[in-house]
Amino acid sequence: MSALHHTGYEPVRIIPMALRAAVPAAAPALSAEAGLGRVATTIRAAKHDAICHDGDEADAYFRVETGCLRVSKTLSDGRRHVVDFLFAGSFFGLTQAEAYDCTVEALTDTVLTRYPRRQLEAIAERDPATCNMLRRAVNAALSAAQVRSMLLARLSAEERLAAFLLDLAGRTGATRRLPLPMTRVDIGDYLGLTIETVSRTFTKFRTRGWIHLGASQDVTLVALDRLGELSEGGVLQAA
Repeated sequence: MSALHHTGYEPVRIIPMALRAAVPAAAPALSAEAGLGRVATTIRAAKHDAICHDGDEADAYFRVETGCLRVSKTLSDGRRHVVDFLFAGSFFGLTQAEAYDCTVEALTDTVLTRYPRRQLEAIAERDPATCNMLRRAVNAALSAAQVRSMLLARLSAEERLAAFLLDLAGRTGATRRLPLPMTRVDIGDYLGLTIETVSRTFTKFRTRGWIHLGASQDVTLVALDRLGELSEGGVLQAA
């Protein structure tokens, strides 16, 4: 496992428990950055680094600057559940618990900003802009969790994959070509599907002409309208 690289801070074990939320580039969030810069530290993680483990002390909040992270939880029966994938703009570690309860790993080379928890909370108490930024991050995380719960409970395999691809496109700003740093196994563990079902559904979408699978780890979204209808639970017939 390669080491994490940092700037201006002694080595730390980073966090789990992802509560993601892409913070809009609005004036309040931007003004909060000035105060946060005084306590922030830049940390670099290489691809495949385990950034934190279940049970680590929850002593910091984090924001993803570049790259992609996978948040996962090992269940009591040994199965892995992928909680989320984090991209640039995502906050995680926003918890009041004493320890984190997930593992976070880098799927690509990643740059993070680390905010010491106690110092950030002290800033938020006296700075409304920082407080509002953190509140928006927590609210967005709760909304995302509710949407994901509905996705797993109510949608078919095809609807889940369509919703997943469009969600990633929205979160990463992709228009057509969508890099997928996660594996098919990762996607299955996130959507509650087997790898066979994930691969079969990708093949169906390609056969229908809705996507194009590249030689590298990426997919081109060809028929956004069809994927959109499907992700909303519409009834579509295979071509």
